[in-house]
Amino acid sequence: MVFRRILKDLFSVFITAALLLIQTNISTVHAAGLSITNGMNATGVIGQFDDDLATGLFTKSGSNNGPSKYGFNTPYDTYVDSDNNRLFVSEWTNNRVLVYDLDSNGDLVDSLPDYVLGQPDFNTNVATATRSGMYGVFSLEFDSNQDLLFVGDSLNNRVLVFDLSSGITNGMNASYVLGQPDFTSNATANTQNGLTRAHALAYDAASRLLFVAETNANRVKIFDLSNGITNGMDASYVIGQAGFTSAAAAVTQAGLREPKGLAYDSVHELLFVAQDFGANRISVFDLSNGITNGMDAANVIGQAGFTTGVAANTQAGFNRLVNMDYDESSGLLFAAEATGNRIKIFDLSSGITNGMNASYVLGQPDFISAAASTSQSGLRSPYTVSHDSANERLYVSDAGNNRIMIFDLSGGITNGMEAVGVLGQFEDGGITQSFAKSGTNNGPNRFGLVDPRKIEMDIIGKRLFATDETNNRVLVYNLNPDNTLIDSLPDYVLGQASFNTNSAGLGASGLTLPRGLEYDAENERLFIVQSHRITVFDLSNGIANGMDASYVLGQPDFDTYVTTFNIFTQSNLNNSYDAIYDPSLERLYVTELGANKIKVFDLSNGITNGMDASYVLGQADFTSNVAAVTQSSTRQPVGLAFDTENGYLFVAQISTASRVSVFDVSGAISDNMPATYVIGQPDFVTGTQANGLAGLRLPQGVGYSDKHDLLFVADTAGHRVKVFDLSNGIANGMDASYVLGQAGFTTAAAATTQSGMSGVRGAFFDDTRDILYVADYSNSRIVTFSLSDGTPEPEVASSSSPAIVSANHSAARTAVSSAAISQAEVARIFGLALVADPADTGCAPGNAFSTRTGTACPASSISGTAEAQVSAIGASAFTRNLMLGSTGADVQALQRFLNNKGFSLAPAPQPGSAGNETTYFGPATRSALSRFQAANGISPAVGYFGPVTRGFLKIGN
Repeated sequence: MVFRRILKDLFSVFITAALLLIQTNISTVHAAGLSITNGMNATGVIGQFDDDLATGLFTKSGSNNGPSKYGFNTPYDTYVDSDNNRLFVSEWTNNRVLVYDLDSNGDLVDSLPDYVLGQPDFNTNVATATRSGMYGVFSLEFDSNQDLLFVGDSLNNRVLVFDLSSGITNGMNASYVLGQPDFTSNATANTQNGLTRAHALAYDAASRLLFVAETNANRVKIFDLSNGITNGMDASYVIGQAGFTSAAAAVTQAGLREPKGLAYDSVHELLFVAQDFGANRISVFDLSNGITNGMDAANVIGQAGFTTGVAANTQAGFNRLVNMDYDESSGLLFAAEATGNRIKIFDLSSGITNGMNASYVLGQPDFISAAASTSQSGLRSPYTVSHDSANERLYVSDAGNNRIMIFDLSGGITNGMEAVGVLGQFEDGGITQSFAKSGTNNGPNRFGLVDPRKIEMDIIGKRLFATDETNNRVLVYNLNPDNTLIDSLPDYVLGQASFNTNSAGLGASGLTLPRGLEYDAENERLFIVQSHRITVFDLSNGIANGMDASYVLGQPDFDTYVTTFNIFTQSNLNNSYDAIYDPSLERLYVTELGANKIKVFDLSNGITNGMDASYVLGQADFTSNVAAVTQSSTRQPVGLAFDTENGYLFVAQISTASRVSVFDVSGAISDNMPATYVIGQPDFVTGTQANGLAGLRLPQGVGYSDKHDLLFVADTAGHRVKVFDLSNGIANGMDASYVLGQAGFTTAAAATTQSGMSGVRGAFFDDTRDILYVADYSNSRIVTFSLSDGTPEPEVASSSSPAIVSANHSAARTAVSSAAISQAEVARIFGLALVADPADTGCAPGNAFSTRTGTACPASSISGTAEAQVSAIGASAFTRNLMLGSTGADVQALQRFLNNKGFSLAPAPQPGSAGNETTYFGPATRSALSRFQAANGISPAVGYFGPVTRGFLKIGN
């Protein structure tokens, strides 16, 4: 292990020195091959789709690919128009009404809506006060004689009336409006023609009376539509108040408190008014002798008398009664209880008595149970219930589970009976109904995300990883050979058994709010950072959904999860946020948001569960946790990035720091060592949030391009990614060169567009394809920017520089003296061409390099000819995977090997040709390697130099 570390250290030193020299030579053309403009459009999106679930949309921002045709976000009311075979469903949060076609038996034609009202399509949910728009939709009613749909547009304080006699079209205009003088007004008003939160509706088709419950005004207004409808018309009567201008809540025989549900019995002319908090009752008003303002109720259900409002989980009581429906043919009253998580059914066929018992219950096995459940028989906060008497179907808006449950009552009712159908929740990859899901917008699913924070790529295994925090999972996307996405759908999931679950979990397979990610390509390990632990997954044998992790850091074992907000030790993790791995020194850096520090774990001797960290940055020791804005302190550190060439660690900090501290960790590291530079602030003691070229506003994520020396800062409160060009070095408070997400450096508005961002949390740059991935957190999506200008990348010639060759020789000489290994092995490891130098007196027998000049000794000094040495490269020199974008002496050795075998990179004297080999793996190297693989039957022949090809060479080819 010591020997391996020495070689890795020396190899890293050589590569760093060589690439620094290369950068110096090409600094004037640093941005060659890139095309970045401020506020440029993204080129791709993950997590938001059109209806076909294949085309990405830049205008959507809902969780789990919402809104869409497939799911709901707080469905509120349902209504079955049995005459026209249509089911209407209102959605509170998505500001729309969905329309489903039914067949002649009253069954759904399929489980997807056919039309939408309130929005122009299924993929938008914008709240508007227009003739076609909606905002906070609650209740629905329908006049089958006139073909009129009434929509309680609650937060617009109005009722919209749609004339459907000529059919339905998406986003169609309403014909009339009640509660407002026109279609663009939405103010509250305690007047005869105004409305305050139109929450529930009921309709008497015979007399054409529309009942509107105003929750915040504690009353029911009654509009007489028998002479037609006019915009902003006056109500005719009011119940619950003595007049149209009063709105006081009262638990009395005449008063109402938060009326949220209405039902009407046209046979007996009874109006049922469900009341919520502090009332928990249904007041029953007998209208058979006419209506008078402020009239008394005739009966009360849910309470023994008119002046009590106690919540109760009993056969007679209610626990947060929110809505109801009535079936005139059977005399059954269906009442939805949000906190009781149930539907109580009262049989009124023999009359009504105050405080009477219910006859049946759905959602619970009995009348006293009230547990929320996501199952085929359970309910979670049901808001409304609608009975289709023609087909004996009961539709329950199970809002807490974001679904509509369908019960078949044709064979009778039994307590706790199972539903026969469900809308709004599907199994992955199709439209099979699922009773086990409850997330918004049909979540969780394969198609969407909730709040992505971190993105990582395995360019060797061709995989992209993304955290989906609230869904407690990490999604894995397969990549093409050129590291582009095959499609925008994940292929595997970690932390969950399938794409359809999102429970927080412990154990080796569980995840709880994953935030950060880091991938160790050499050892094929994925580090997943959670609040108080890091689970380490060994992916060397592939990925399986819900697979177990191999190790855990921050906790002693997989089943322990101590929330360590007040514990500060060498081994625990206190609100850990992100991690980054330095493969050359085998260090894992972890930010602790709750401890204001970065812990450094030395993994050179392997990983053990709950192992101690070796060093700490940002604090004087492992037990300190003071937040400070100084050169050696960190204040709420979050995201990390690493410059492998220079050994710079970038630490983003939020709160009153709003900066990125840059630590030089290329060599020795010590506790509480000072940062070398600061970005986002003019000095180490300032922490002001600012726009402009140099300022930052709560940066949370950082990404780095080794290839272009660009630092990408995800500036959360600035809703942008700032790009800093570090090719000419770093200076405190330096200006950014570009900005994405905003048109310029002085703006910071959130947007859901192709060029905009909202609450961005992470950035990752793929050096192989010049693609930037941005975790657009608040928009529940990942957006990609192709920054390549389309110019093919050249094979960068660098080996001709005497200084680089000297650095290579120097590193090799040090390896010989430090590790006491054979010079021939060192020569093979470093891929050096042997140069004859008969006059060099420093070439004693067996010397690889002159002890006097440092140049290579003649081939005979080692073993055989230079050609033999080249052949030996194929047997033992290659110890790591190489691919497009790789740099180093082993790349040069690979090129030499390919040229020697007849698979030439380029005609002489172009870079990469025989005698002109370089240290950069570009398109010419990939092409030559692909031809070699194809000729030797190595599959896949894609120009990736991985374990299969290395193994083939070691056999002796």
